[in-house]
Amino acid sequence: MRARFFLLPALLLYALAGCKHDAGTAPLCYSGVVLNYDCTAGLLIQVDSQHPIGKSLYPPASSYADSLGSDNVIAAVNLLRSSNKCAQRIYFTYENDPKRQAPDNACPFLGPSRNPAPRLVLGNVSTTPCALP
Repeated sequence: MRARFFLLPALLLYALAGCKHDAGTAPLCYSGVVLNYDCTAGLLIQVDSQHPIGKSLYPPASSYADSLGSDNVIAAVNLLRSSNKCAQRIYFTYENDPKRQAPDNACPFLGPSRNPAPRLVLGNVSTTPCALP
């Protein structure tokens, strides 16, 4: 009987310790401005400065980049040129998938891209701000 008395609290303690939920696993919502499309890299997006996930482009990738900037730029490999307009603000989550480093509709005849922007797979892309939990 005494063993059962000690076993029950131990089981309860173990069960409670196993129920931790990490609040940091939810994807962050990022925002940025569409700069241009590069068929060897993907849709170029300048991410807002509070999320330094991109790289600088020199020389700037387009005339839009001249006026909008060319710092903190990423290349969205899964978005088509027609899906977003230059200078449009978009909101998104992302994943860095090493198996998807070329755009979905790449132009291989141009050779490998020299664009330094990180290649990312975007999700939950929208033109409206993300809802915060």
